[in-house]
Amino acid sequence: MIFIGAGVPVAFGVPSLVEMTKIVKESLPTSSPEANQFDMVSNELASQGFSTDIENVLSALEALMDPGRIREEIGPKVAALSGGKPLDVICNISELTSRIKQKIKELCTDADFEKAKQFYQMLFEACGASVRKQGGIPGIDLFQTTFVTTNYDVTIEESFDILGIGYSDGFVWDDIRKQLVFAAAWGAGRHLLKMHGSVDYHQNEQGLVVKDRAKEKIGRPRKMQDILVYPAGEKSITTYPYYELYYRFYEELKNQSRVLTLGFSFRDYAIRNLFVDWLRRRRDARLINYSRSARKQHQLFPSDVSDRVISRDKNFVTEDWRPGFTSDLIG
Repeated sequence: MIFIGAGVPVAFGVPSLVEMTKIVKESLPTSSPEANQFDMVSNELASQGFSTDIENVLSALEALMDPGRIREEIGPKVAALSGGKPLDVICNISELTSRIKQKIKELCTDADFEKAKQFYQMLFEACGASVRKQGGIPGIDLFQTTFVTTNYDVTIEESFDILGIGYSDGFVWDDIRKQLVFAAAWGAGRHLLKMHGSVDYHQNEQGLVVKDRAKEKIGRPRKMQDILVYPAGEKSITTYPYYELYYRFYEELKNQSRVLTLGFSFRDYAIRNLFVDWLRRRRDARLINYSRSARKQHQLFPSDVSDRVISRDKNFVTEDWRPGFTSDLIG
């Protein structure tokens, strides 16, 4: 299994969360109710010690739309986290979140797809060479069968298409609706799981999750209710389609002896906990973590599994991540 985090597409021109937050904020009219609401949420996040990145801002805004639901999800724990009464709502939150998601979509689709293709081509070559030297490690033959990402951009799909790499992502063609509809259907061959949704996933008027994958079509007007991206604080993994994605992720994870994470921050507690559970259940399992802050992230893992987490600081924008890759994978 190969897990792609936000640190990878930065190398292809997709803004980091910090840059994306700044760009989104600057896209709102100065001193407008929307801009003031954005600032209000950012200031409250900062006052309570949270990062003010766009995922957290979006999460807080969506909570303001339905604070009762958030209270029910979190339960009594909300009492320990409450900073007082809910923030004032001074604009149409639904319109603001839609506007933010549309801007995220624009930023995520303005990537250097040639660089992305070259990266994934090198990744496949490095993985293939490593697997050939694996020396009979159980389960390593499954290493390249599953790609997982929490990213919203479409650089993985575009790169796979250009390279002629077949994959399934849970969507099937609906002849009646003439659309790709999510059906939690993964066929033979490589699987792609986009755990937090994607800028080309939408929820239509019937509540179905559909997608528009063609790069040239992204950004055209569509009669869709929402772009389906999953902000950092929204942990409703019991809702469609996230339940199906998380369930599939763990079912496939259990069969792996090696998982490579590239540019992933482990900020998603649900995913991190699944990795810890996997390491505890499989004593032969190894997690190879390449990211800009991998050594710092190492402390997030409990001591009983941390010795099987290989952490290498790698900056995908400025350096070659491949030296030592084979020995890390099969060691």
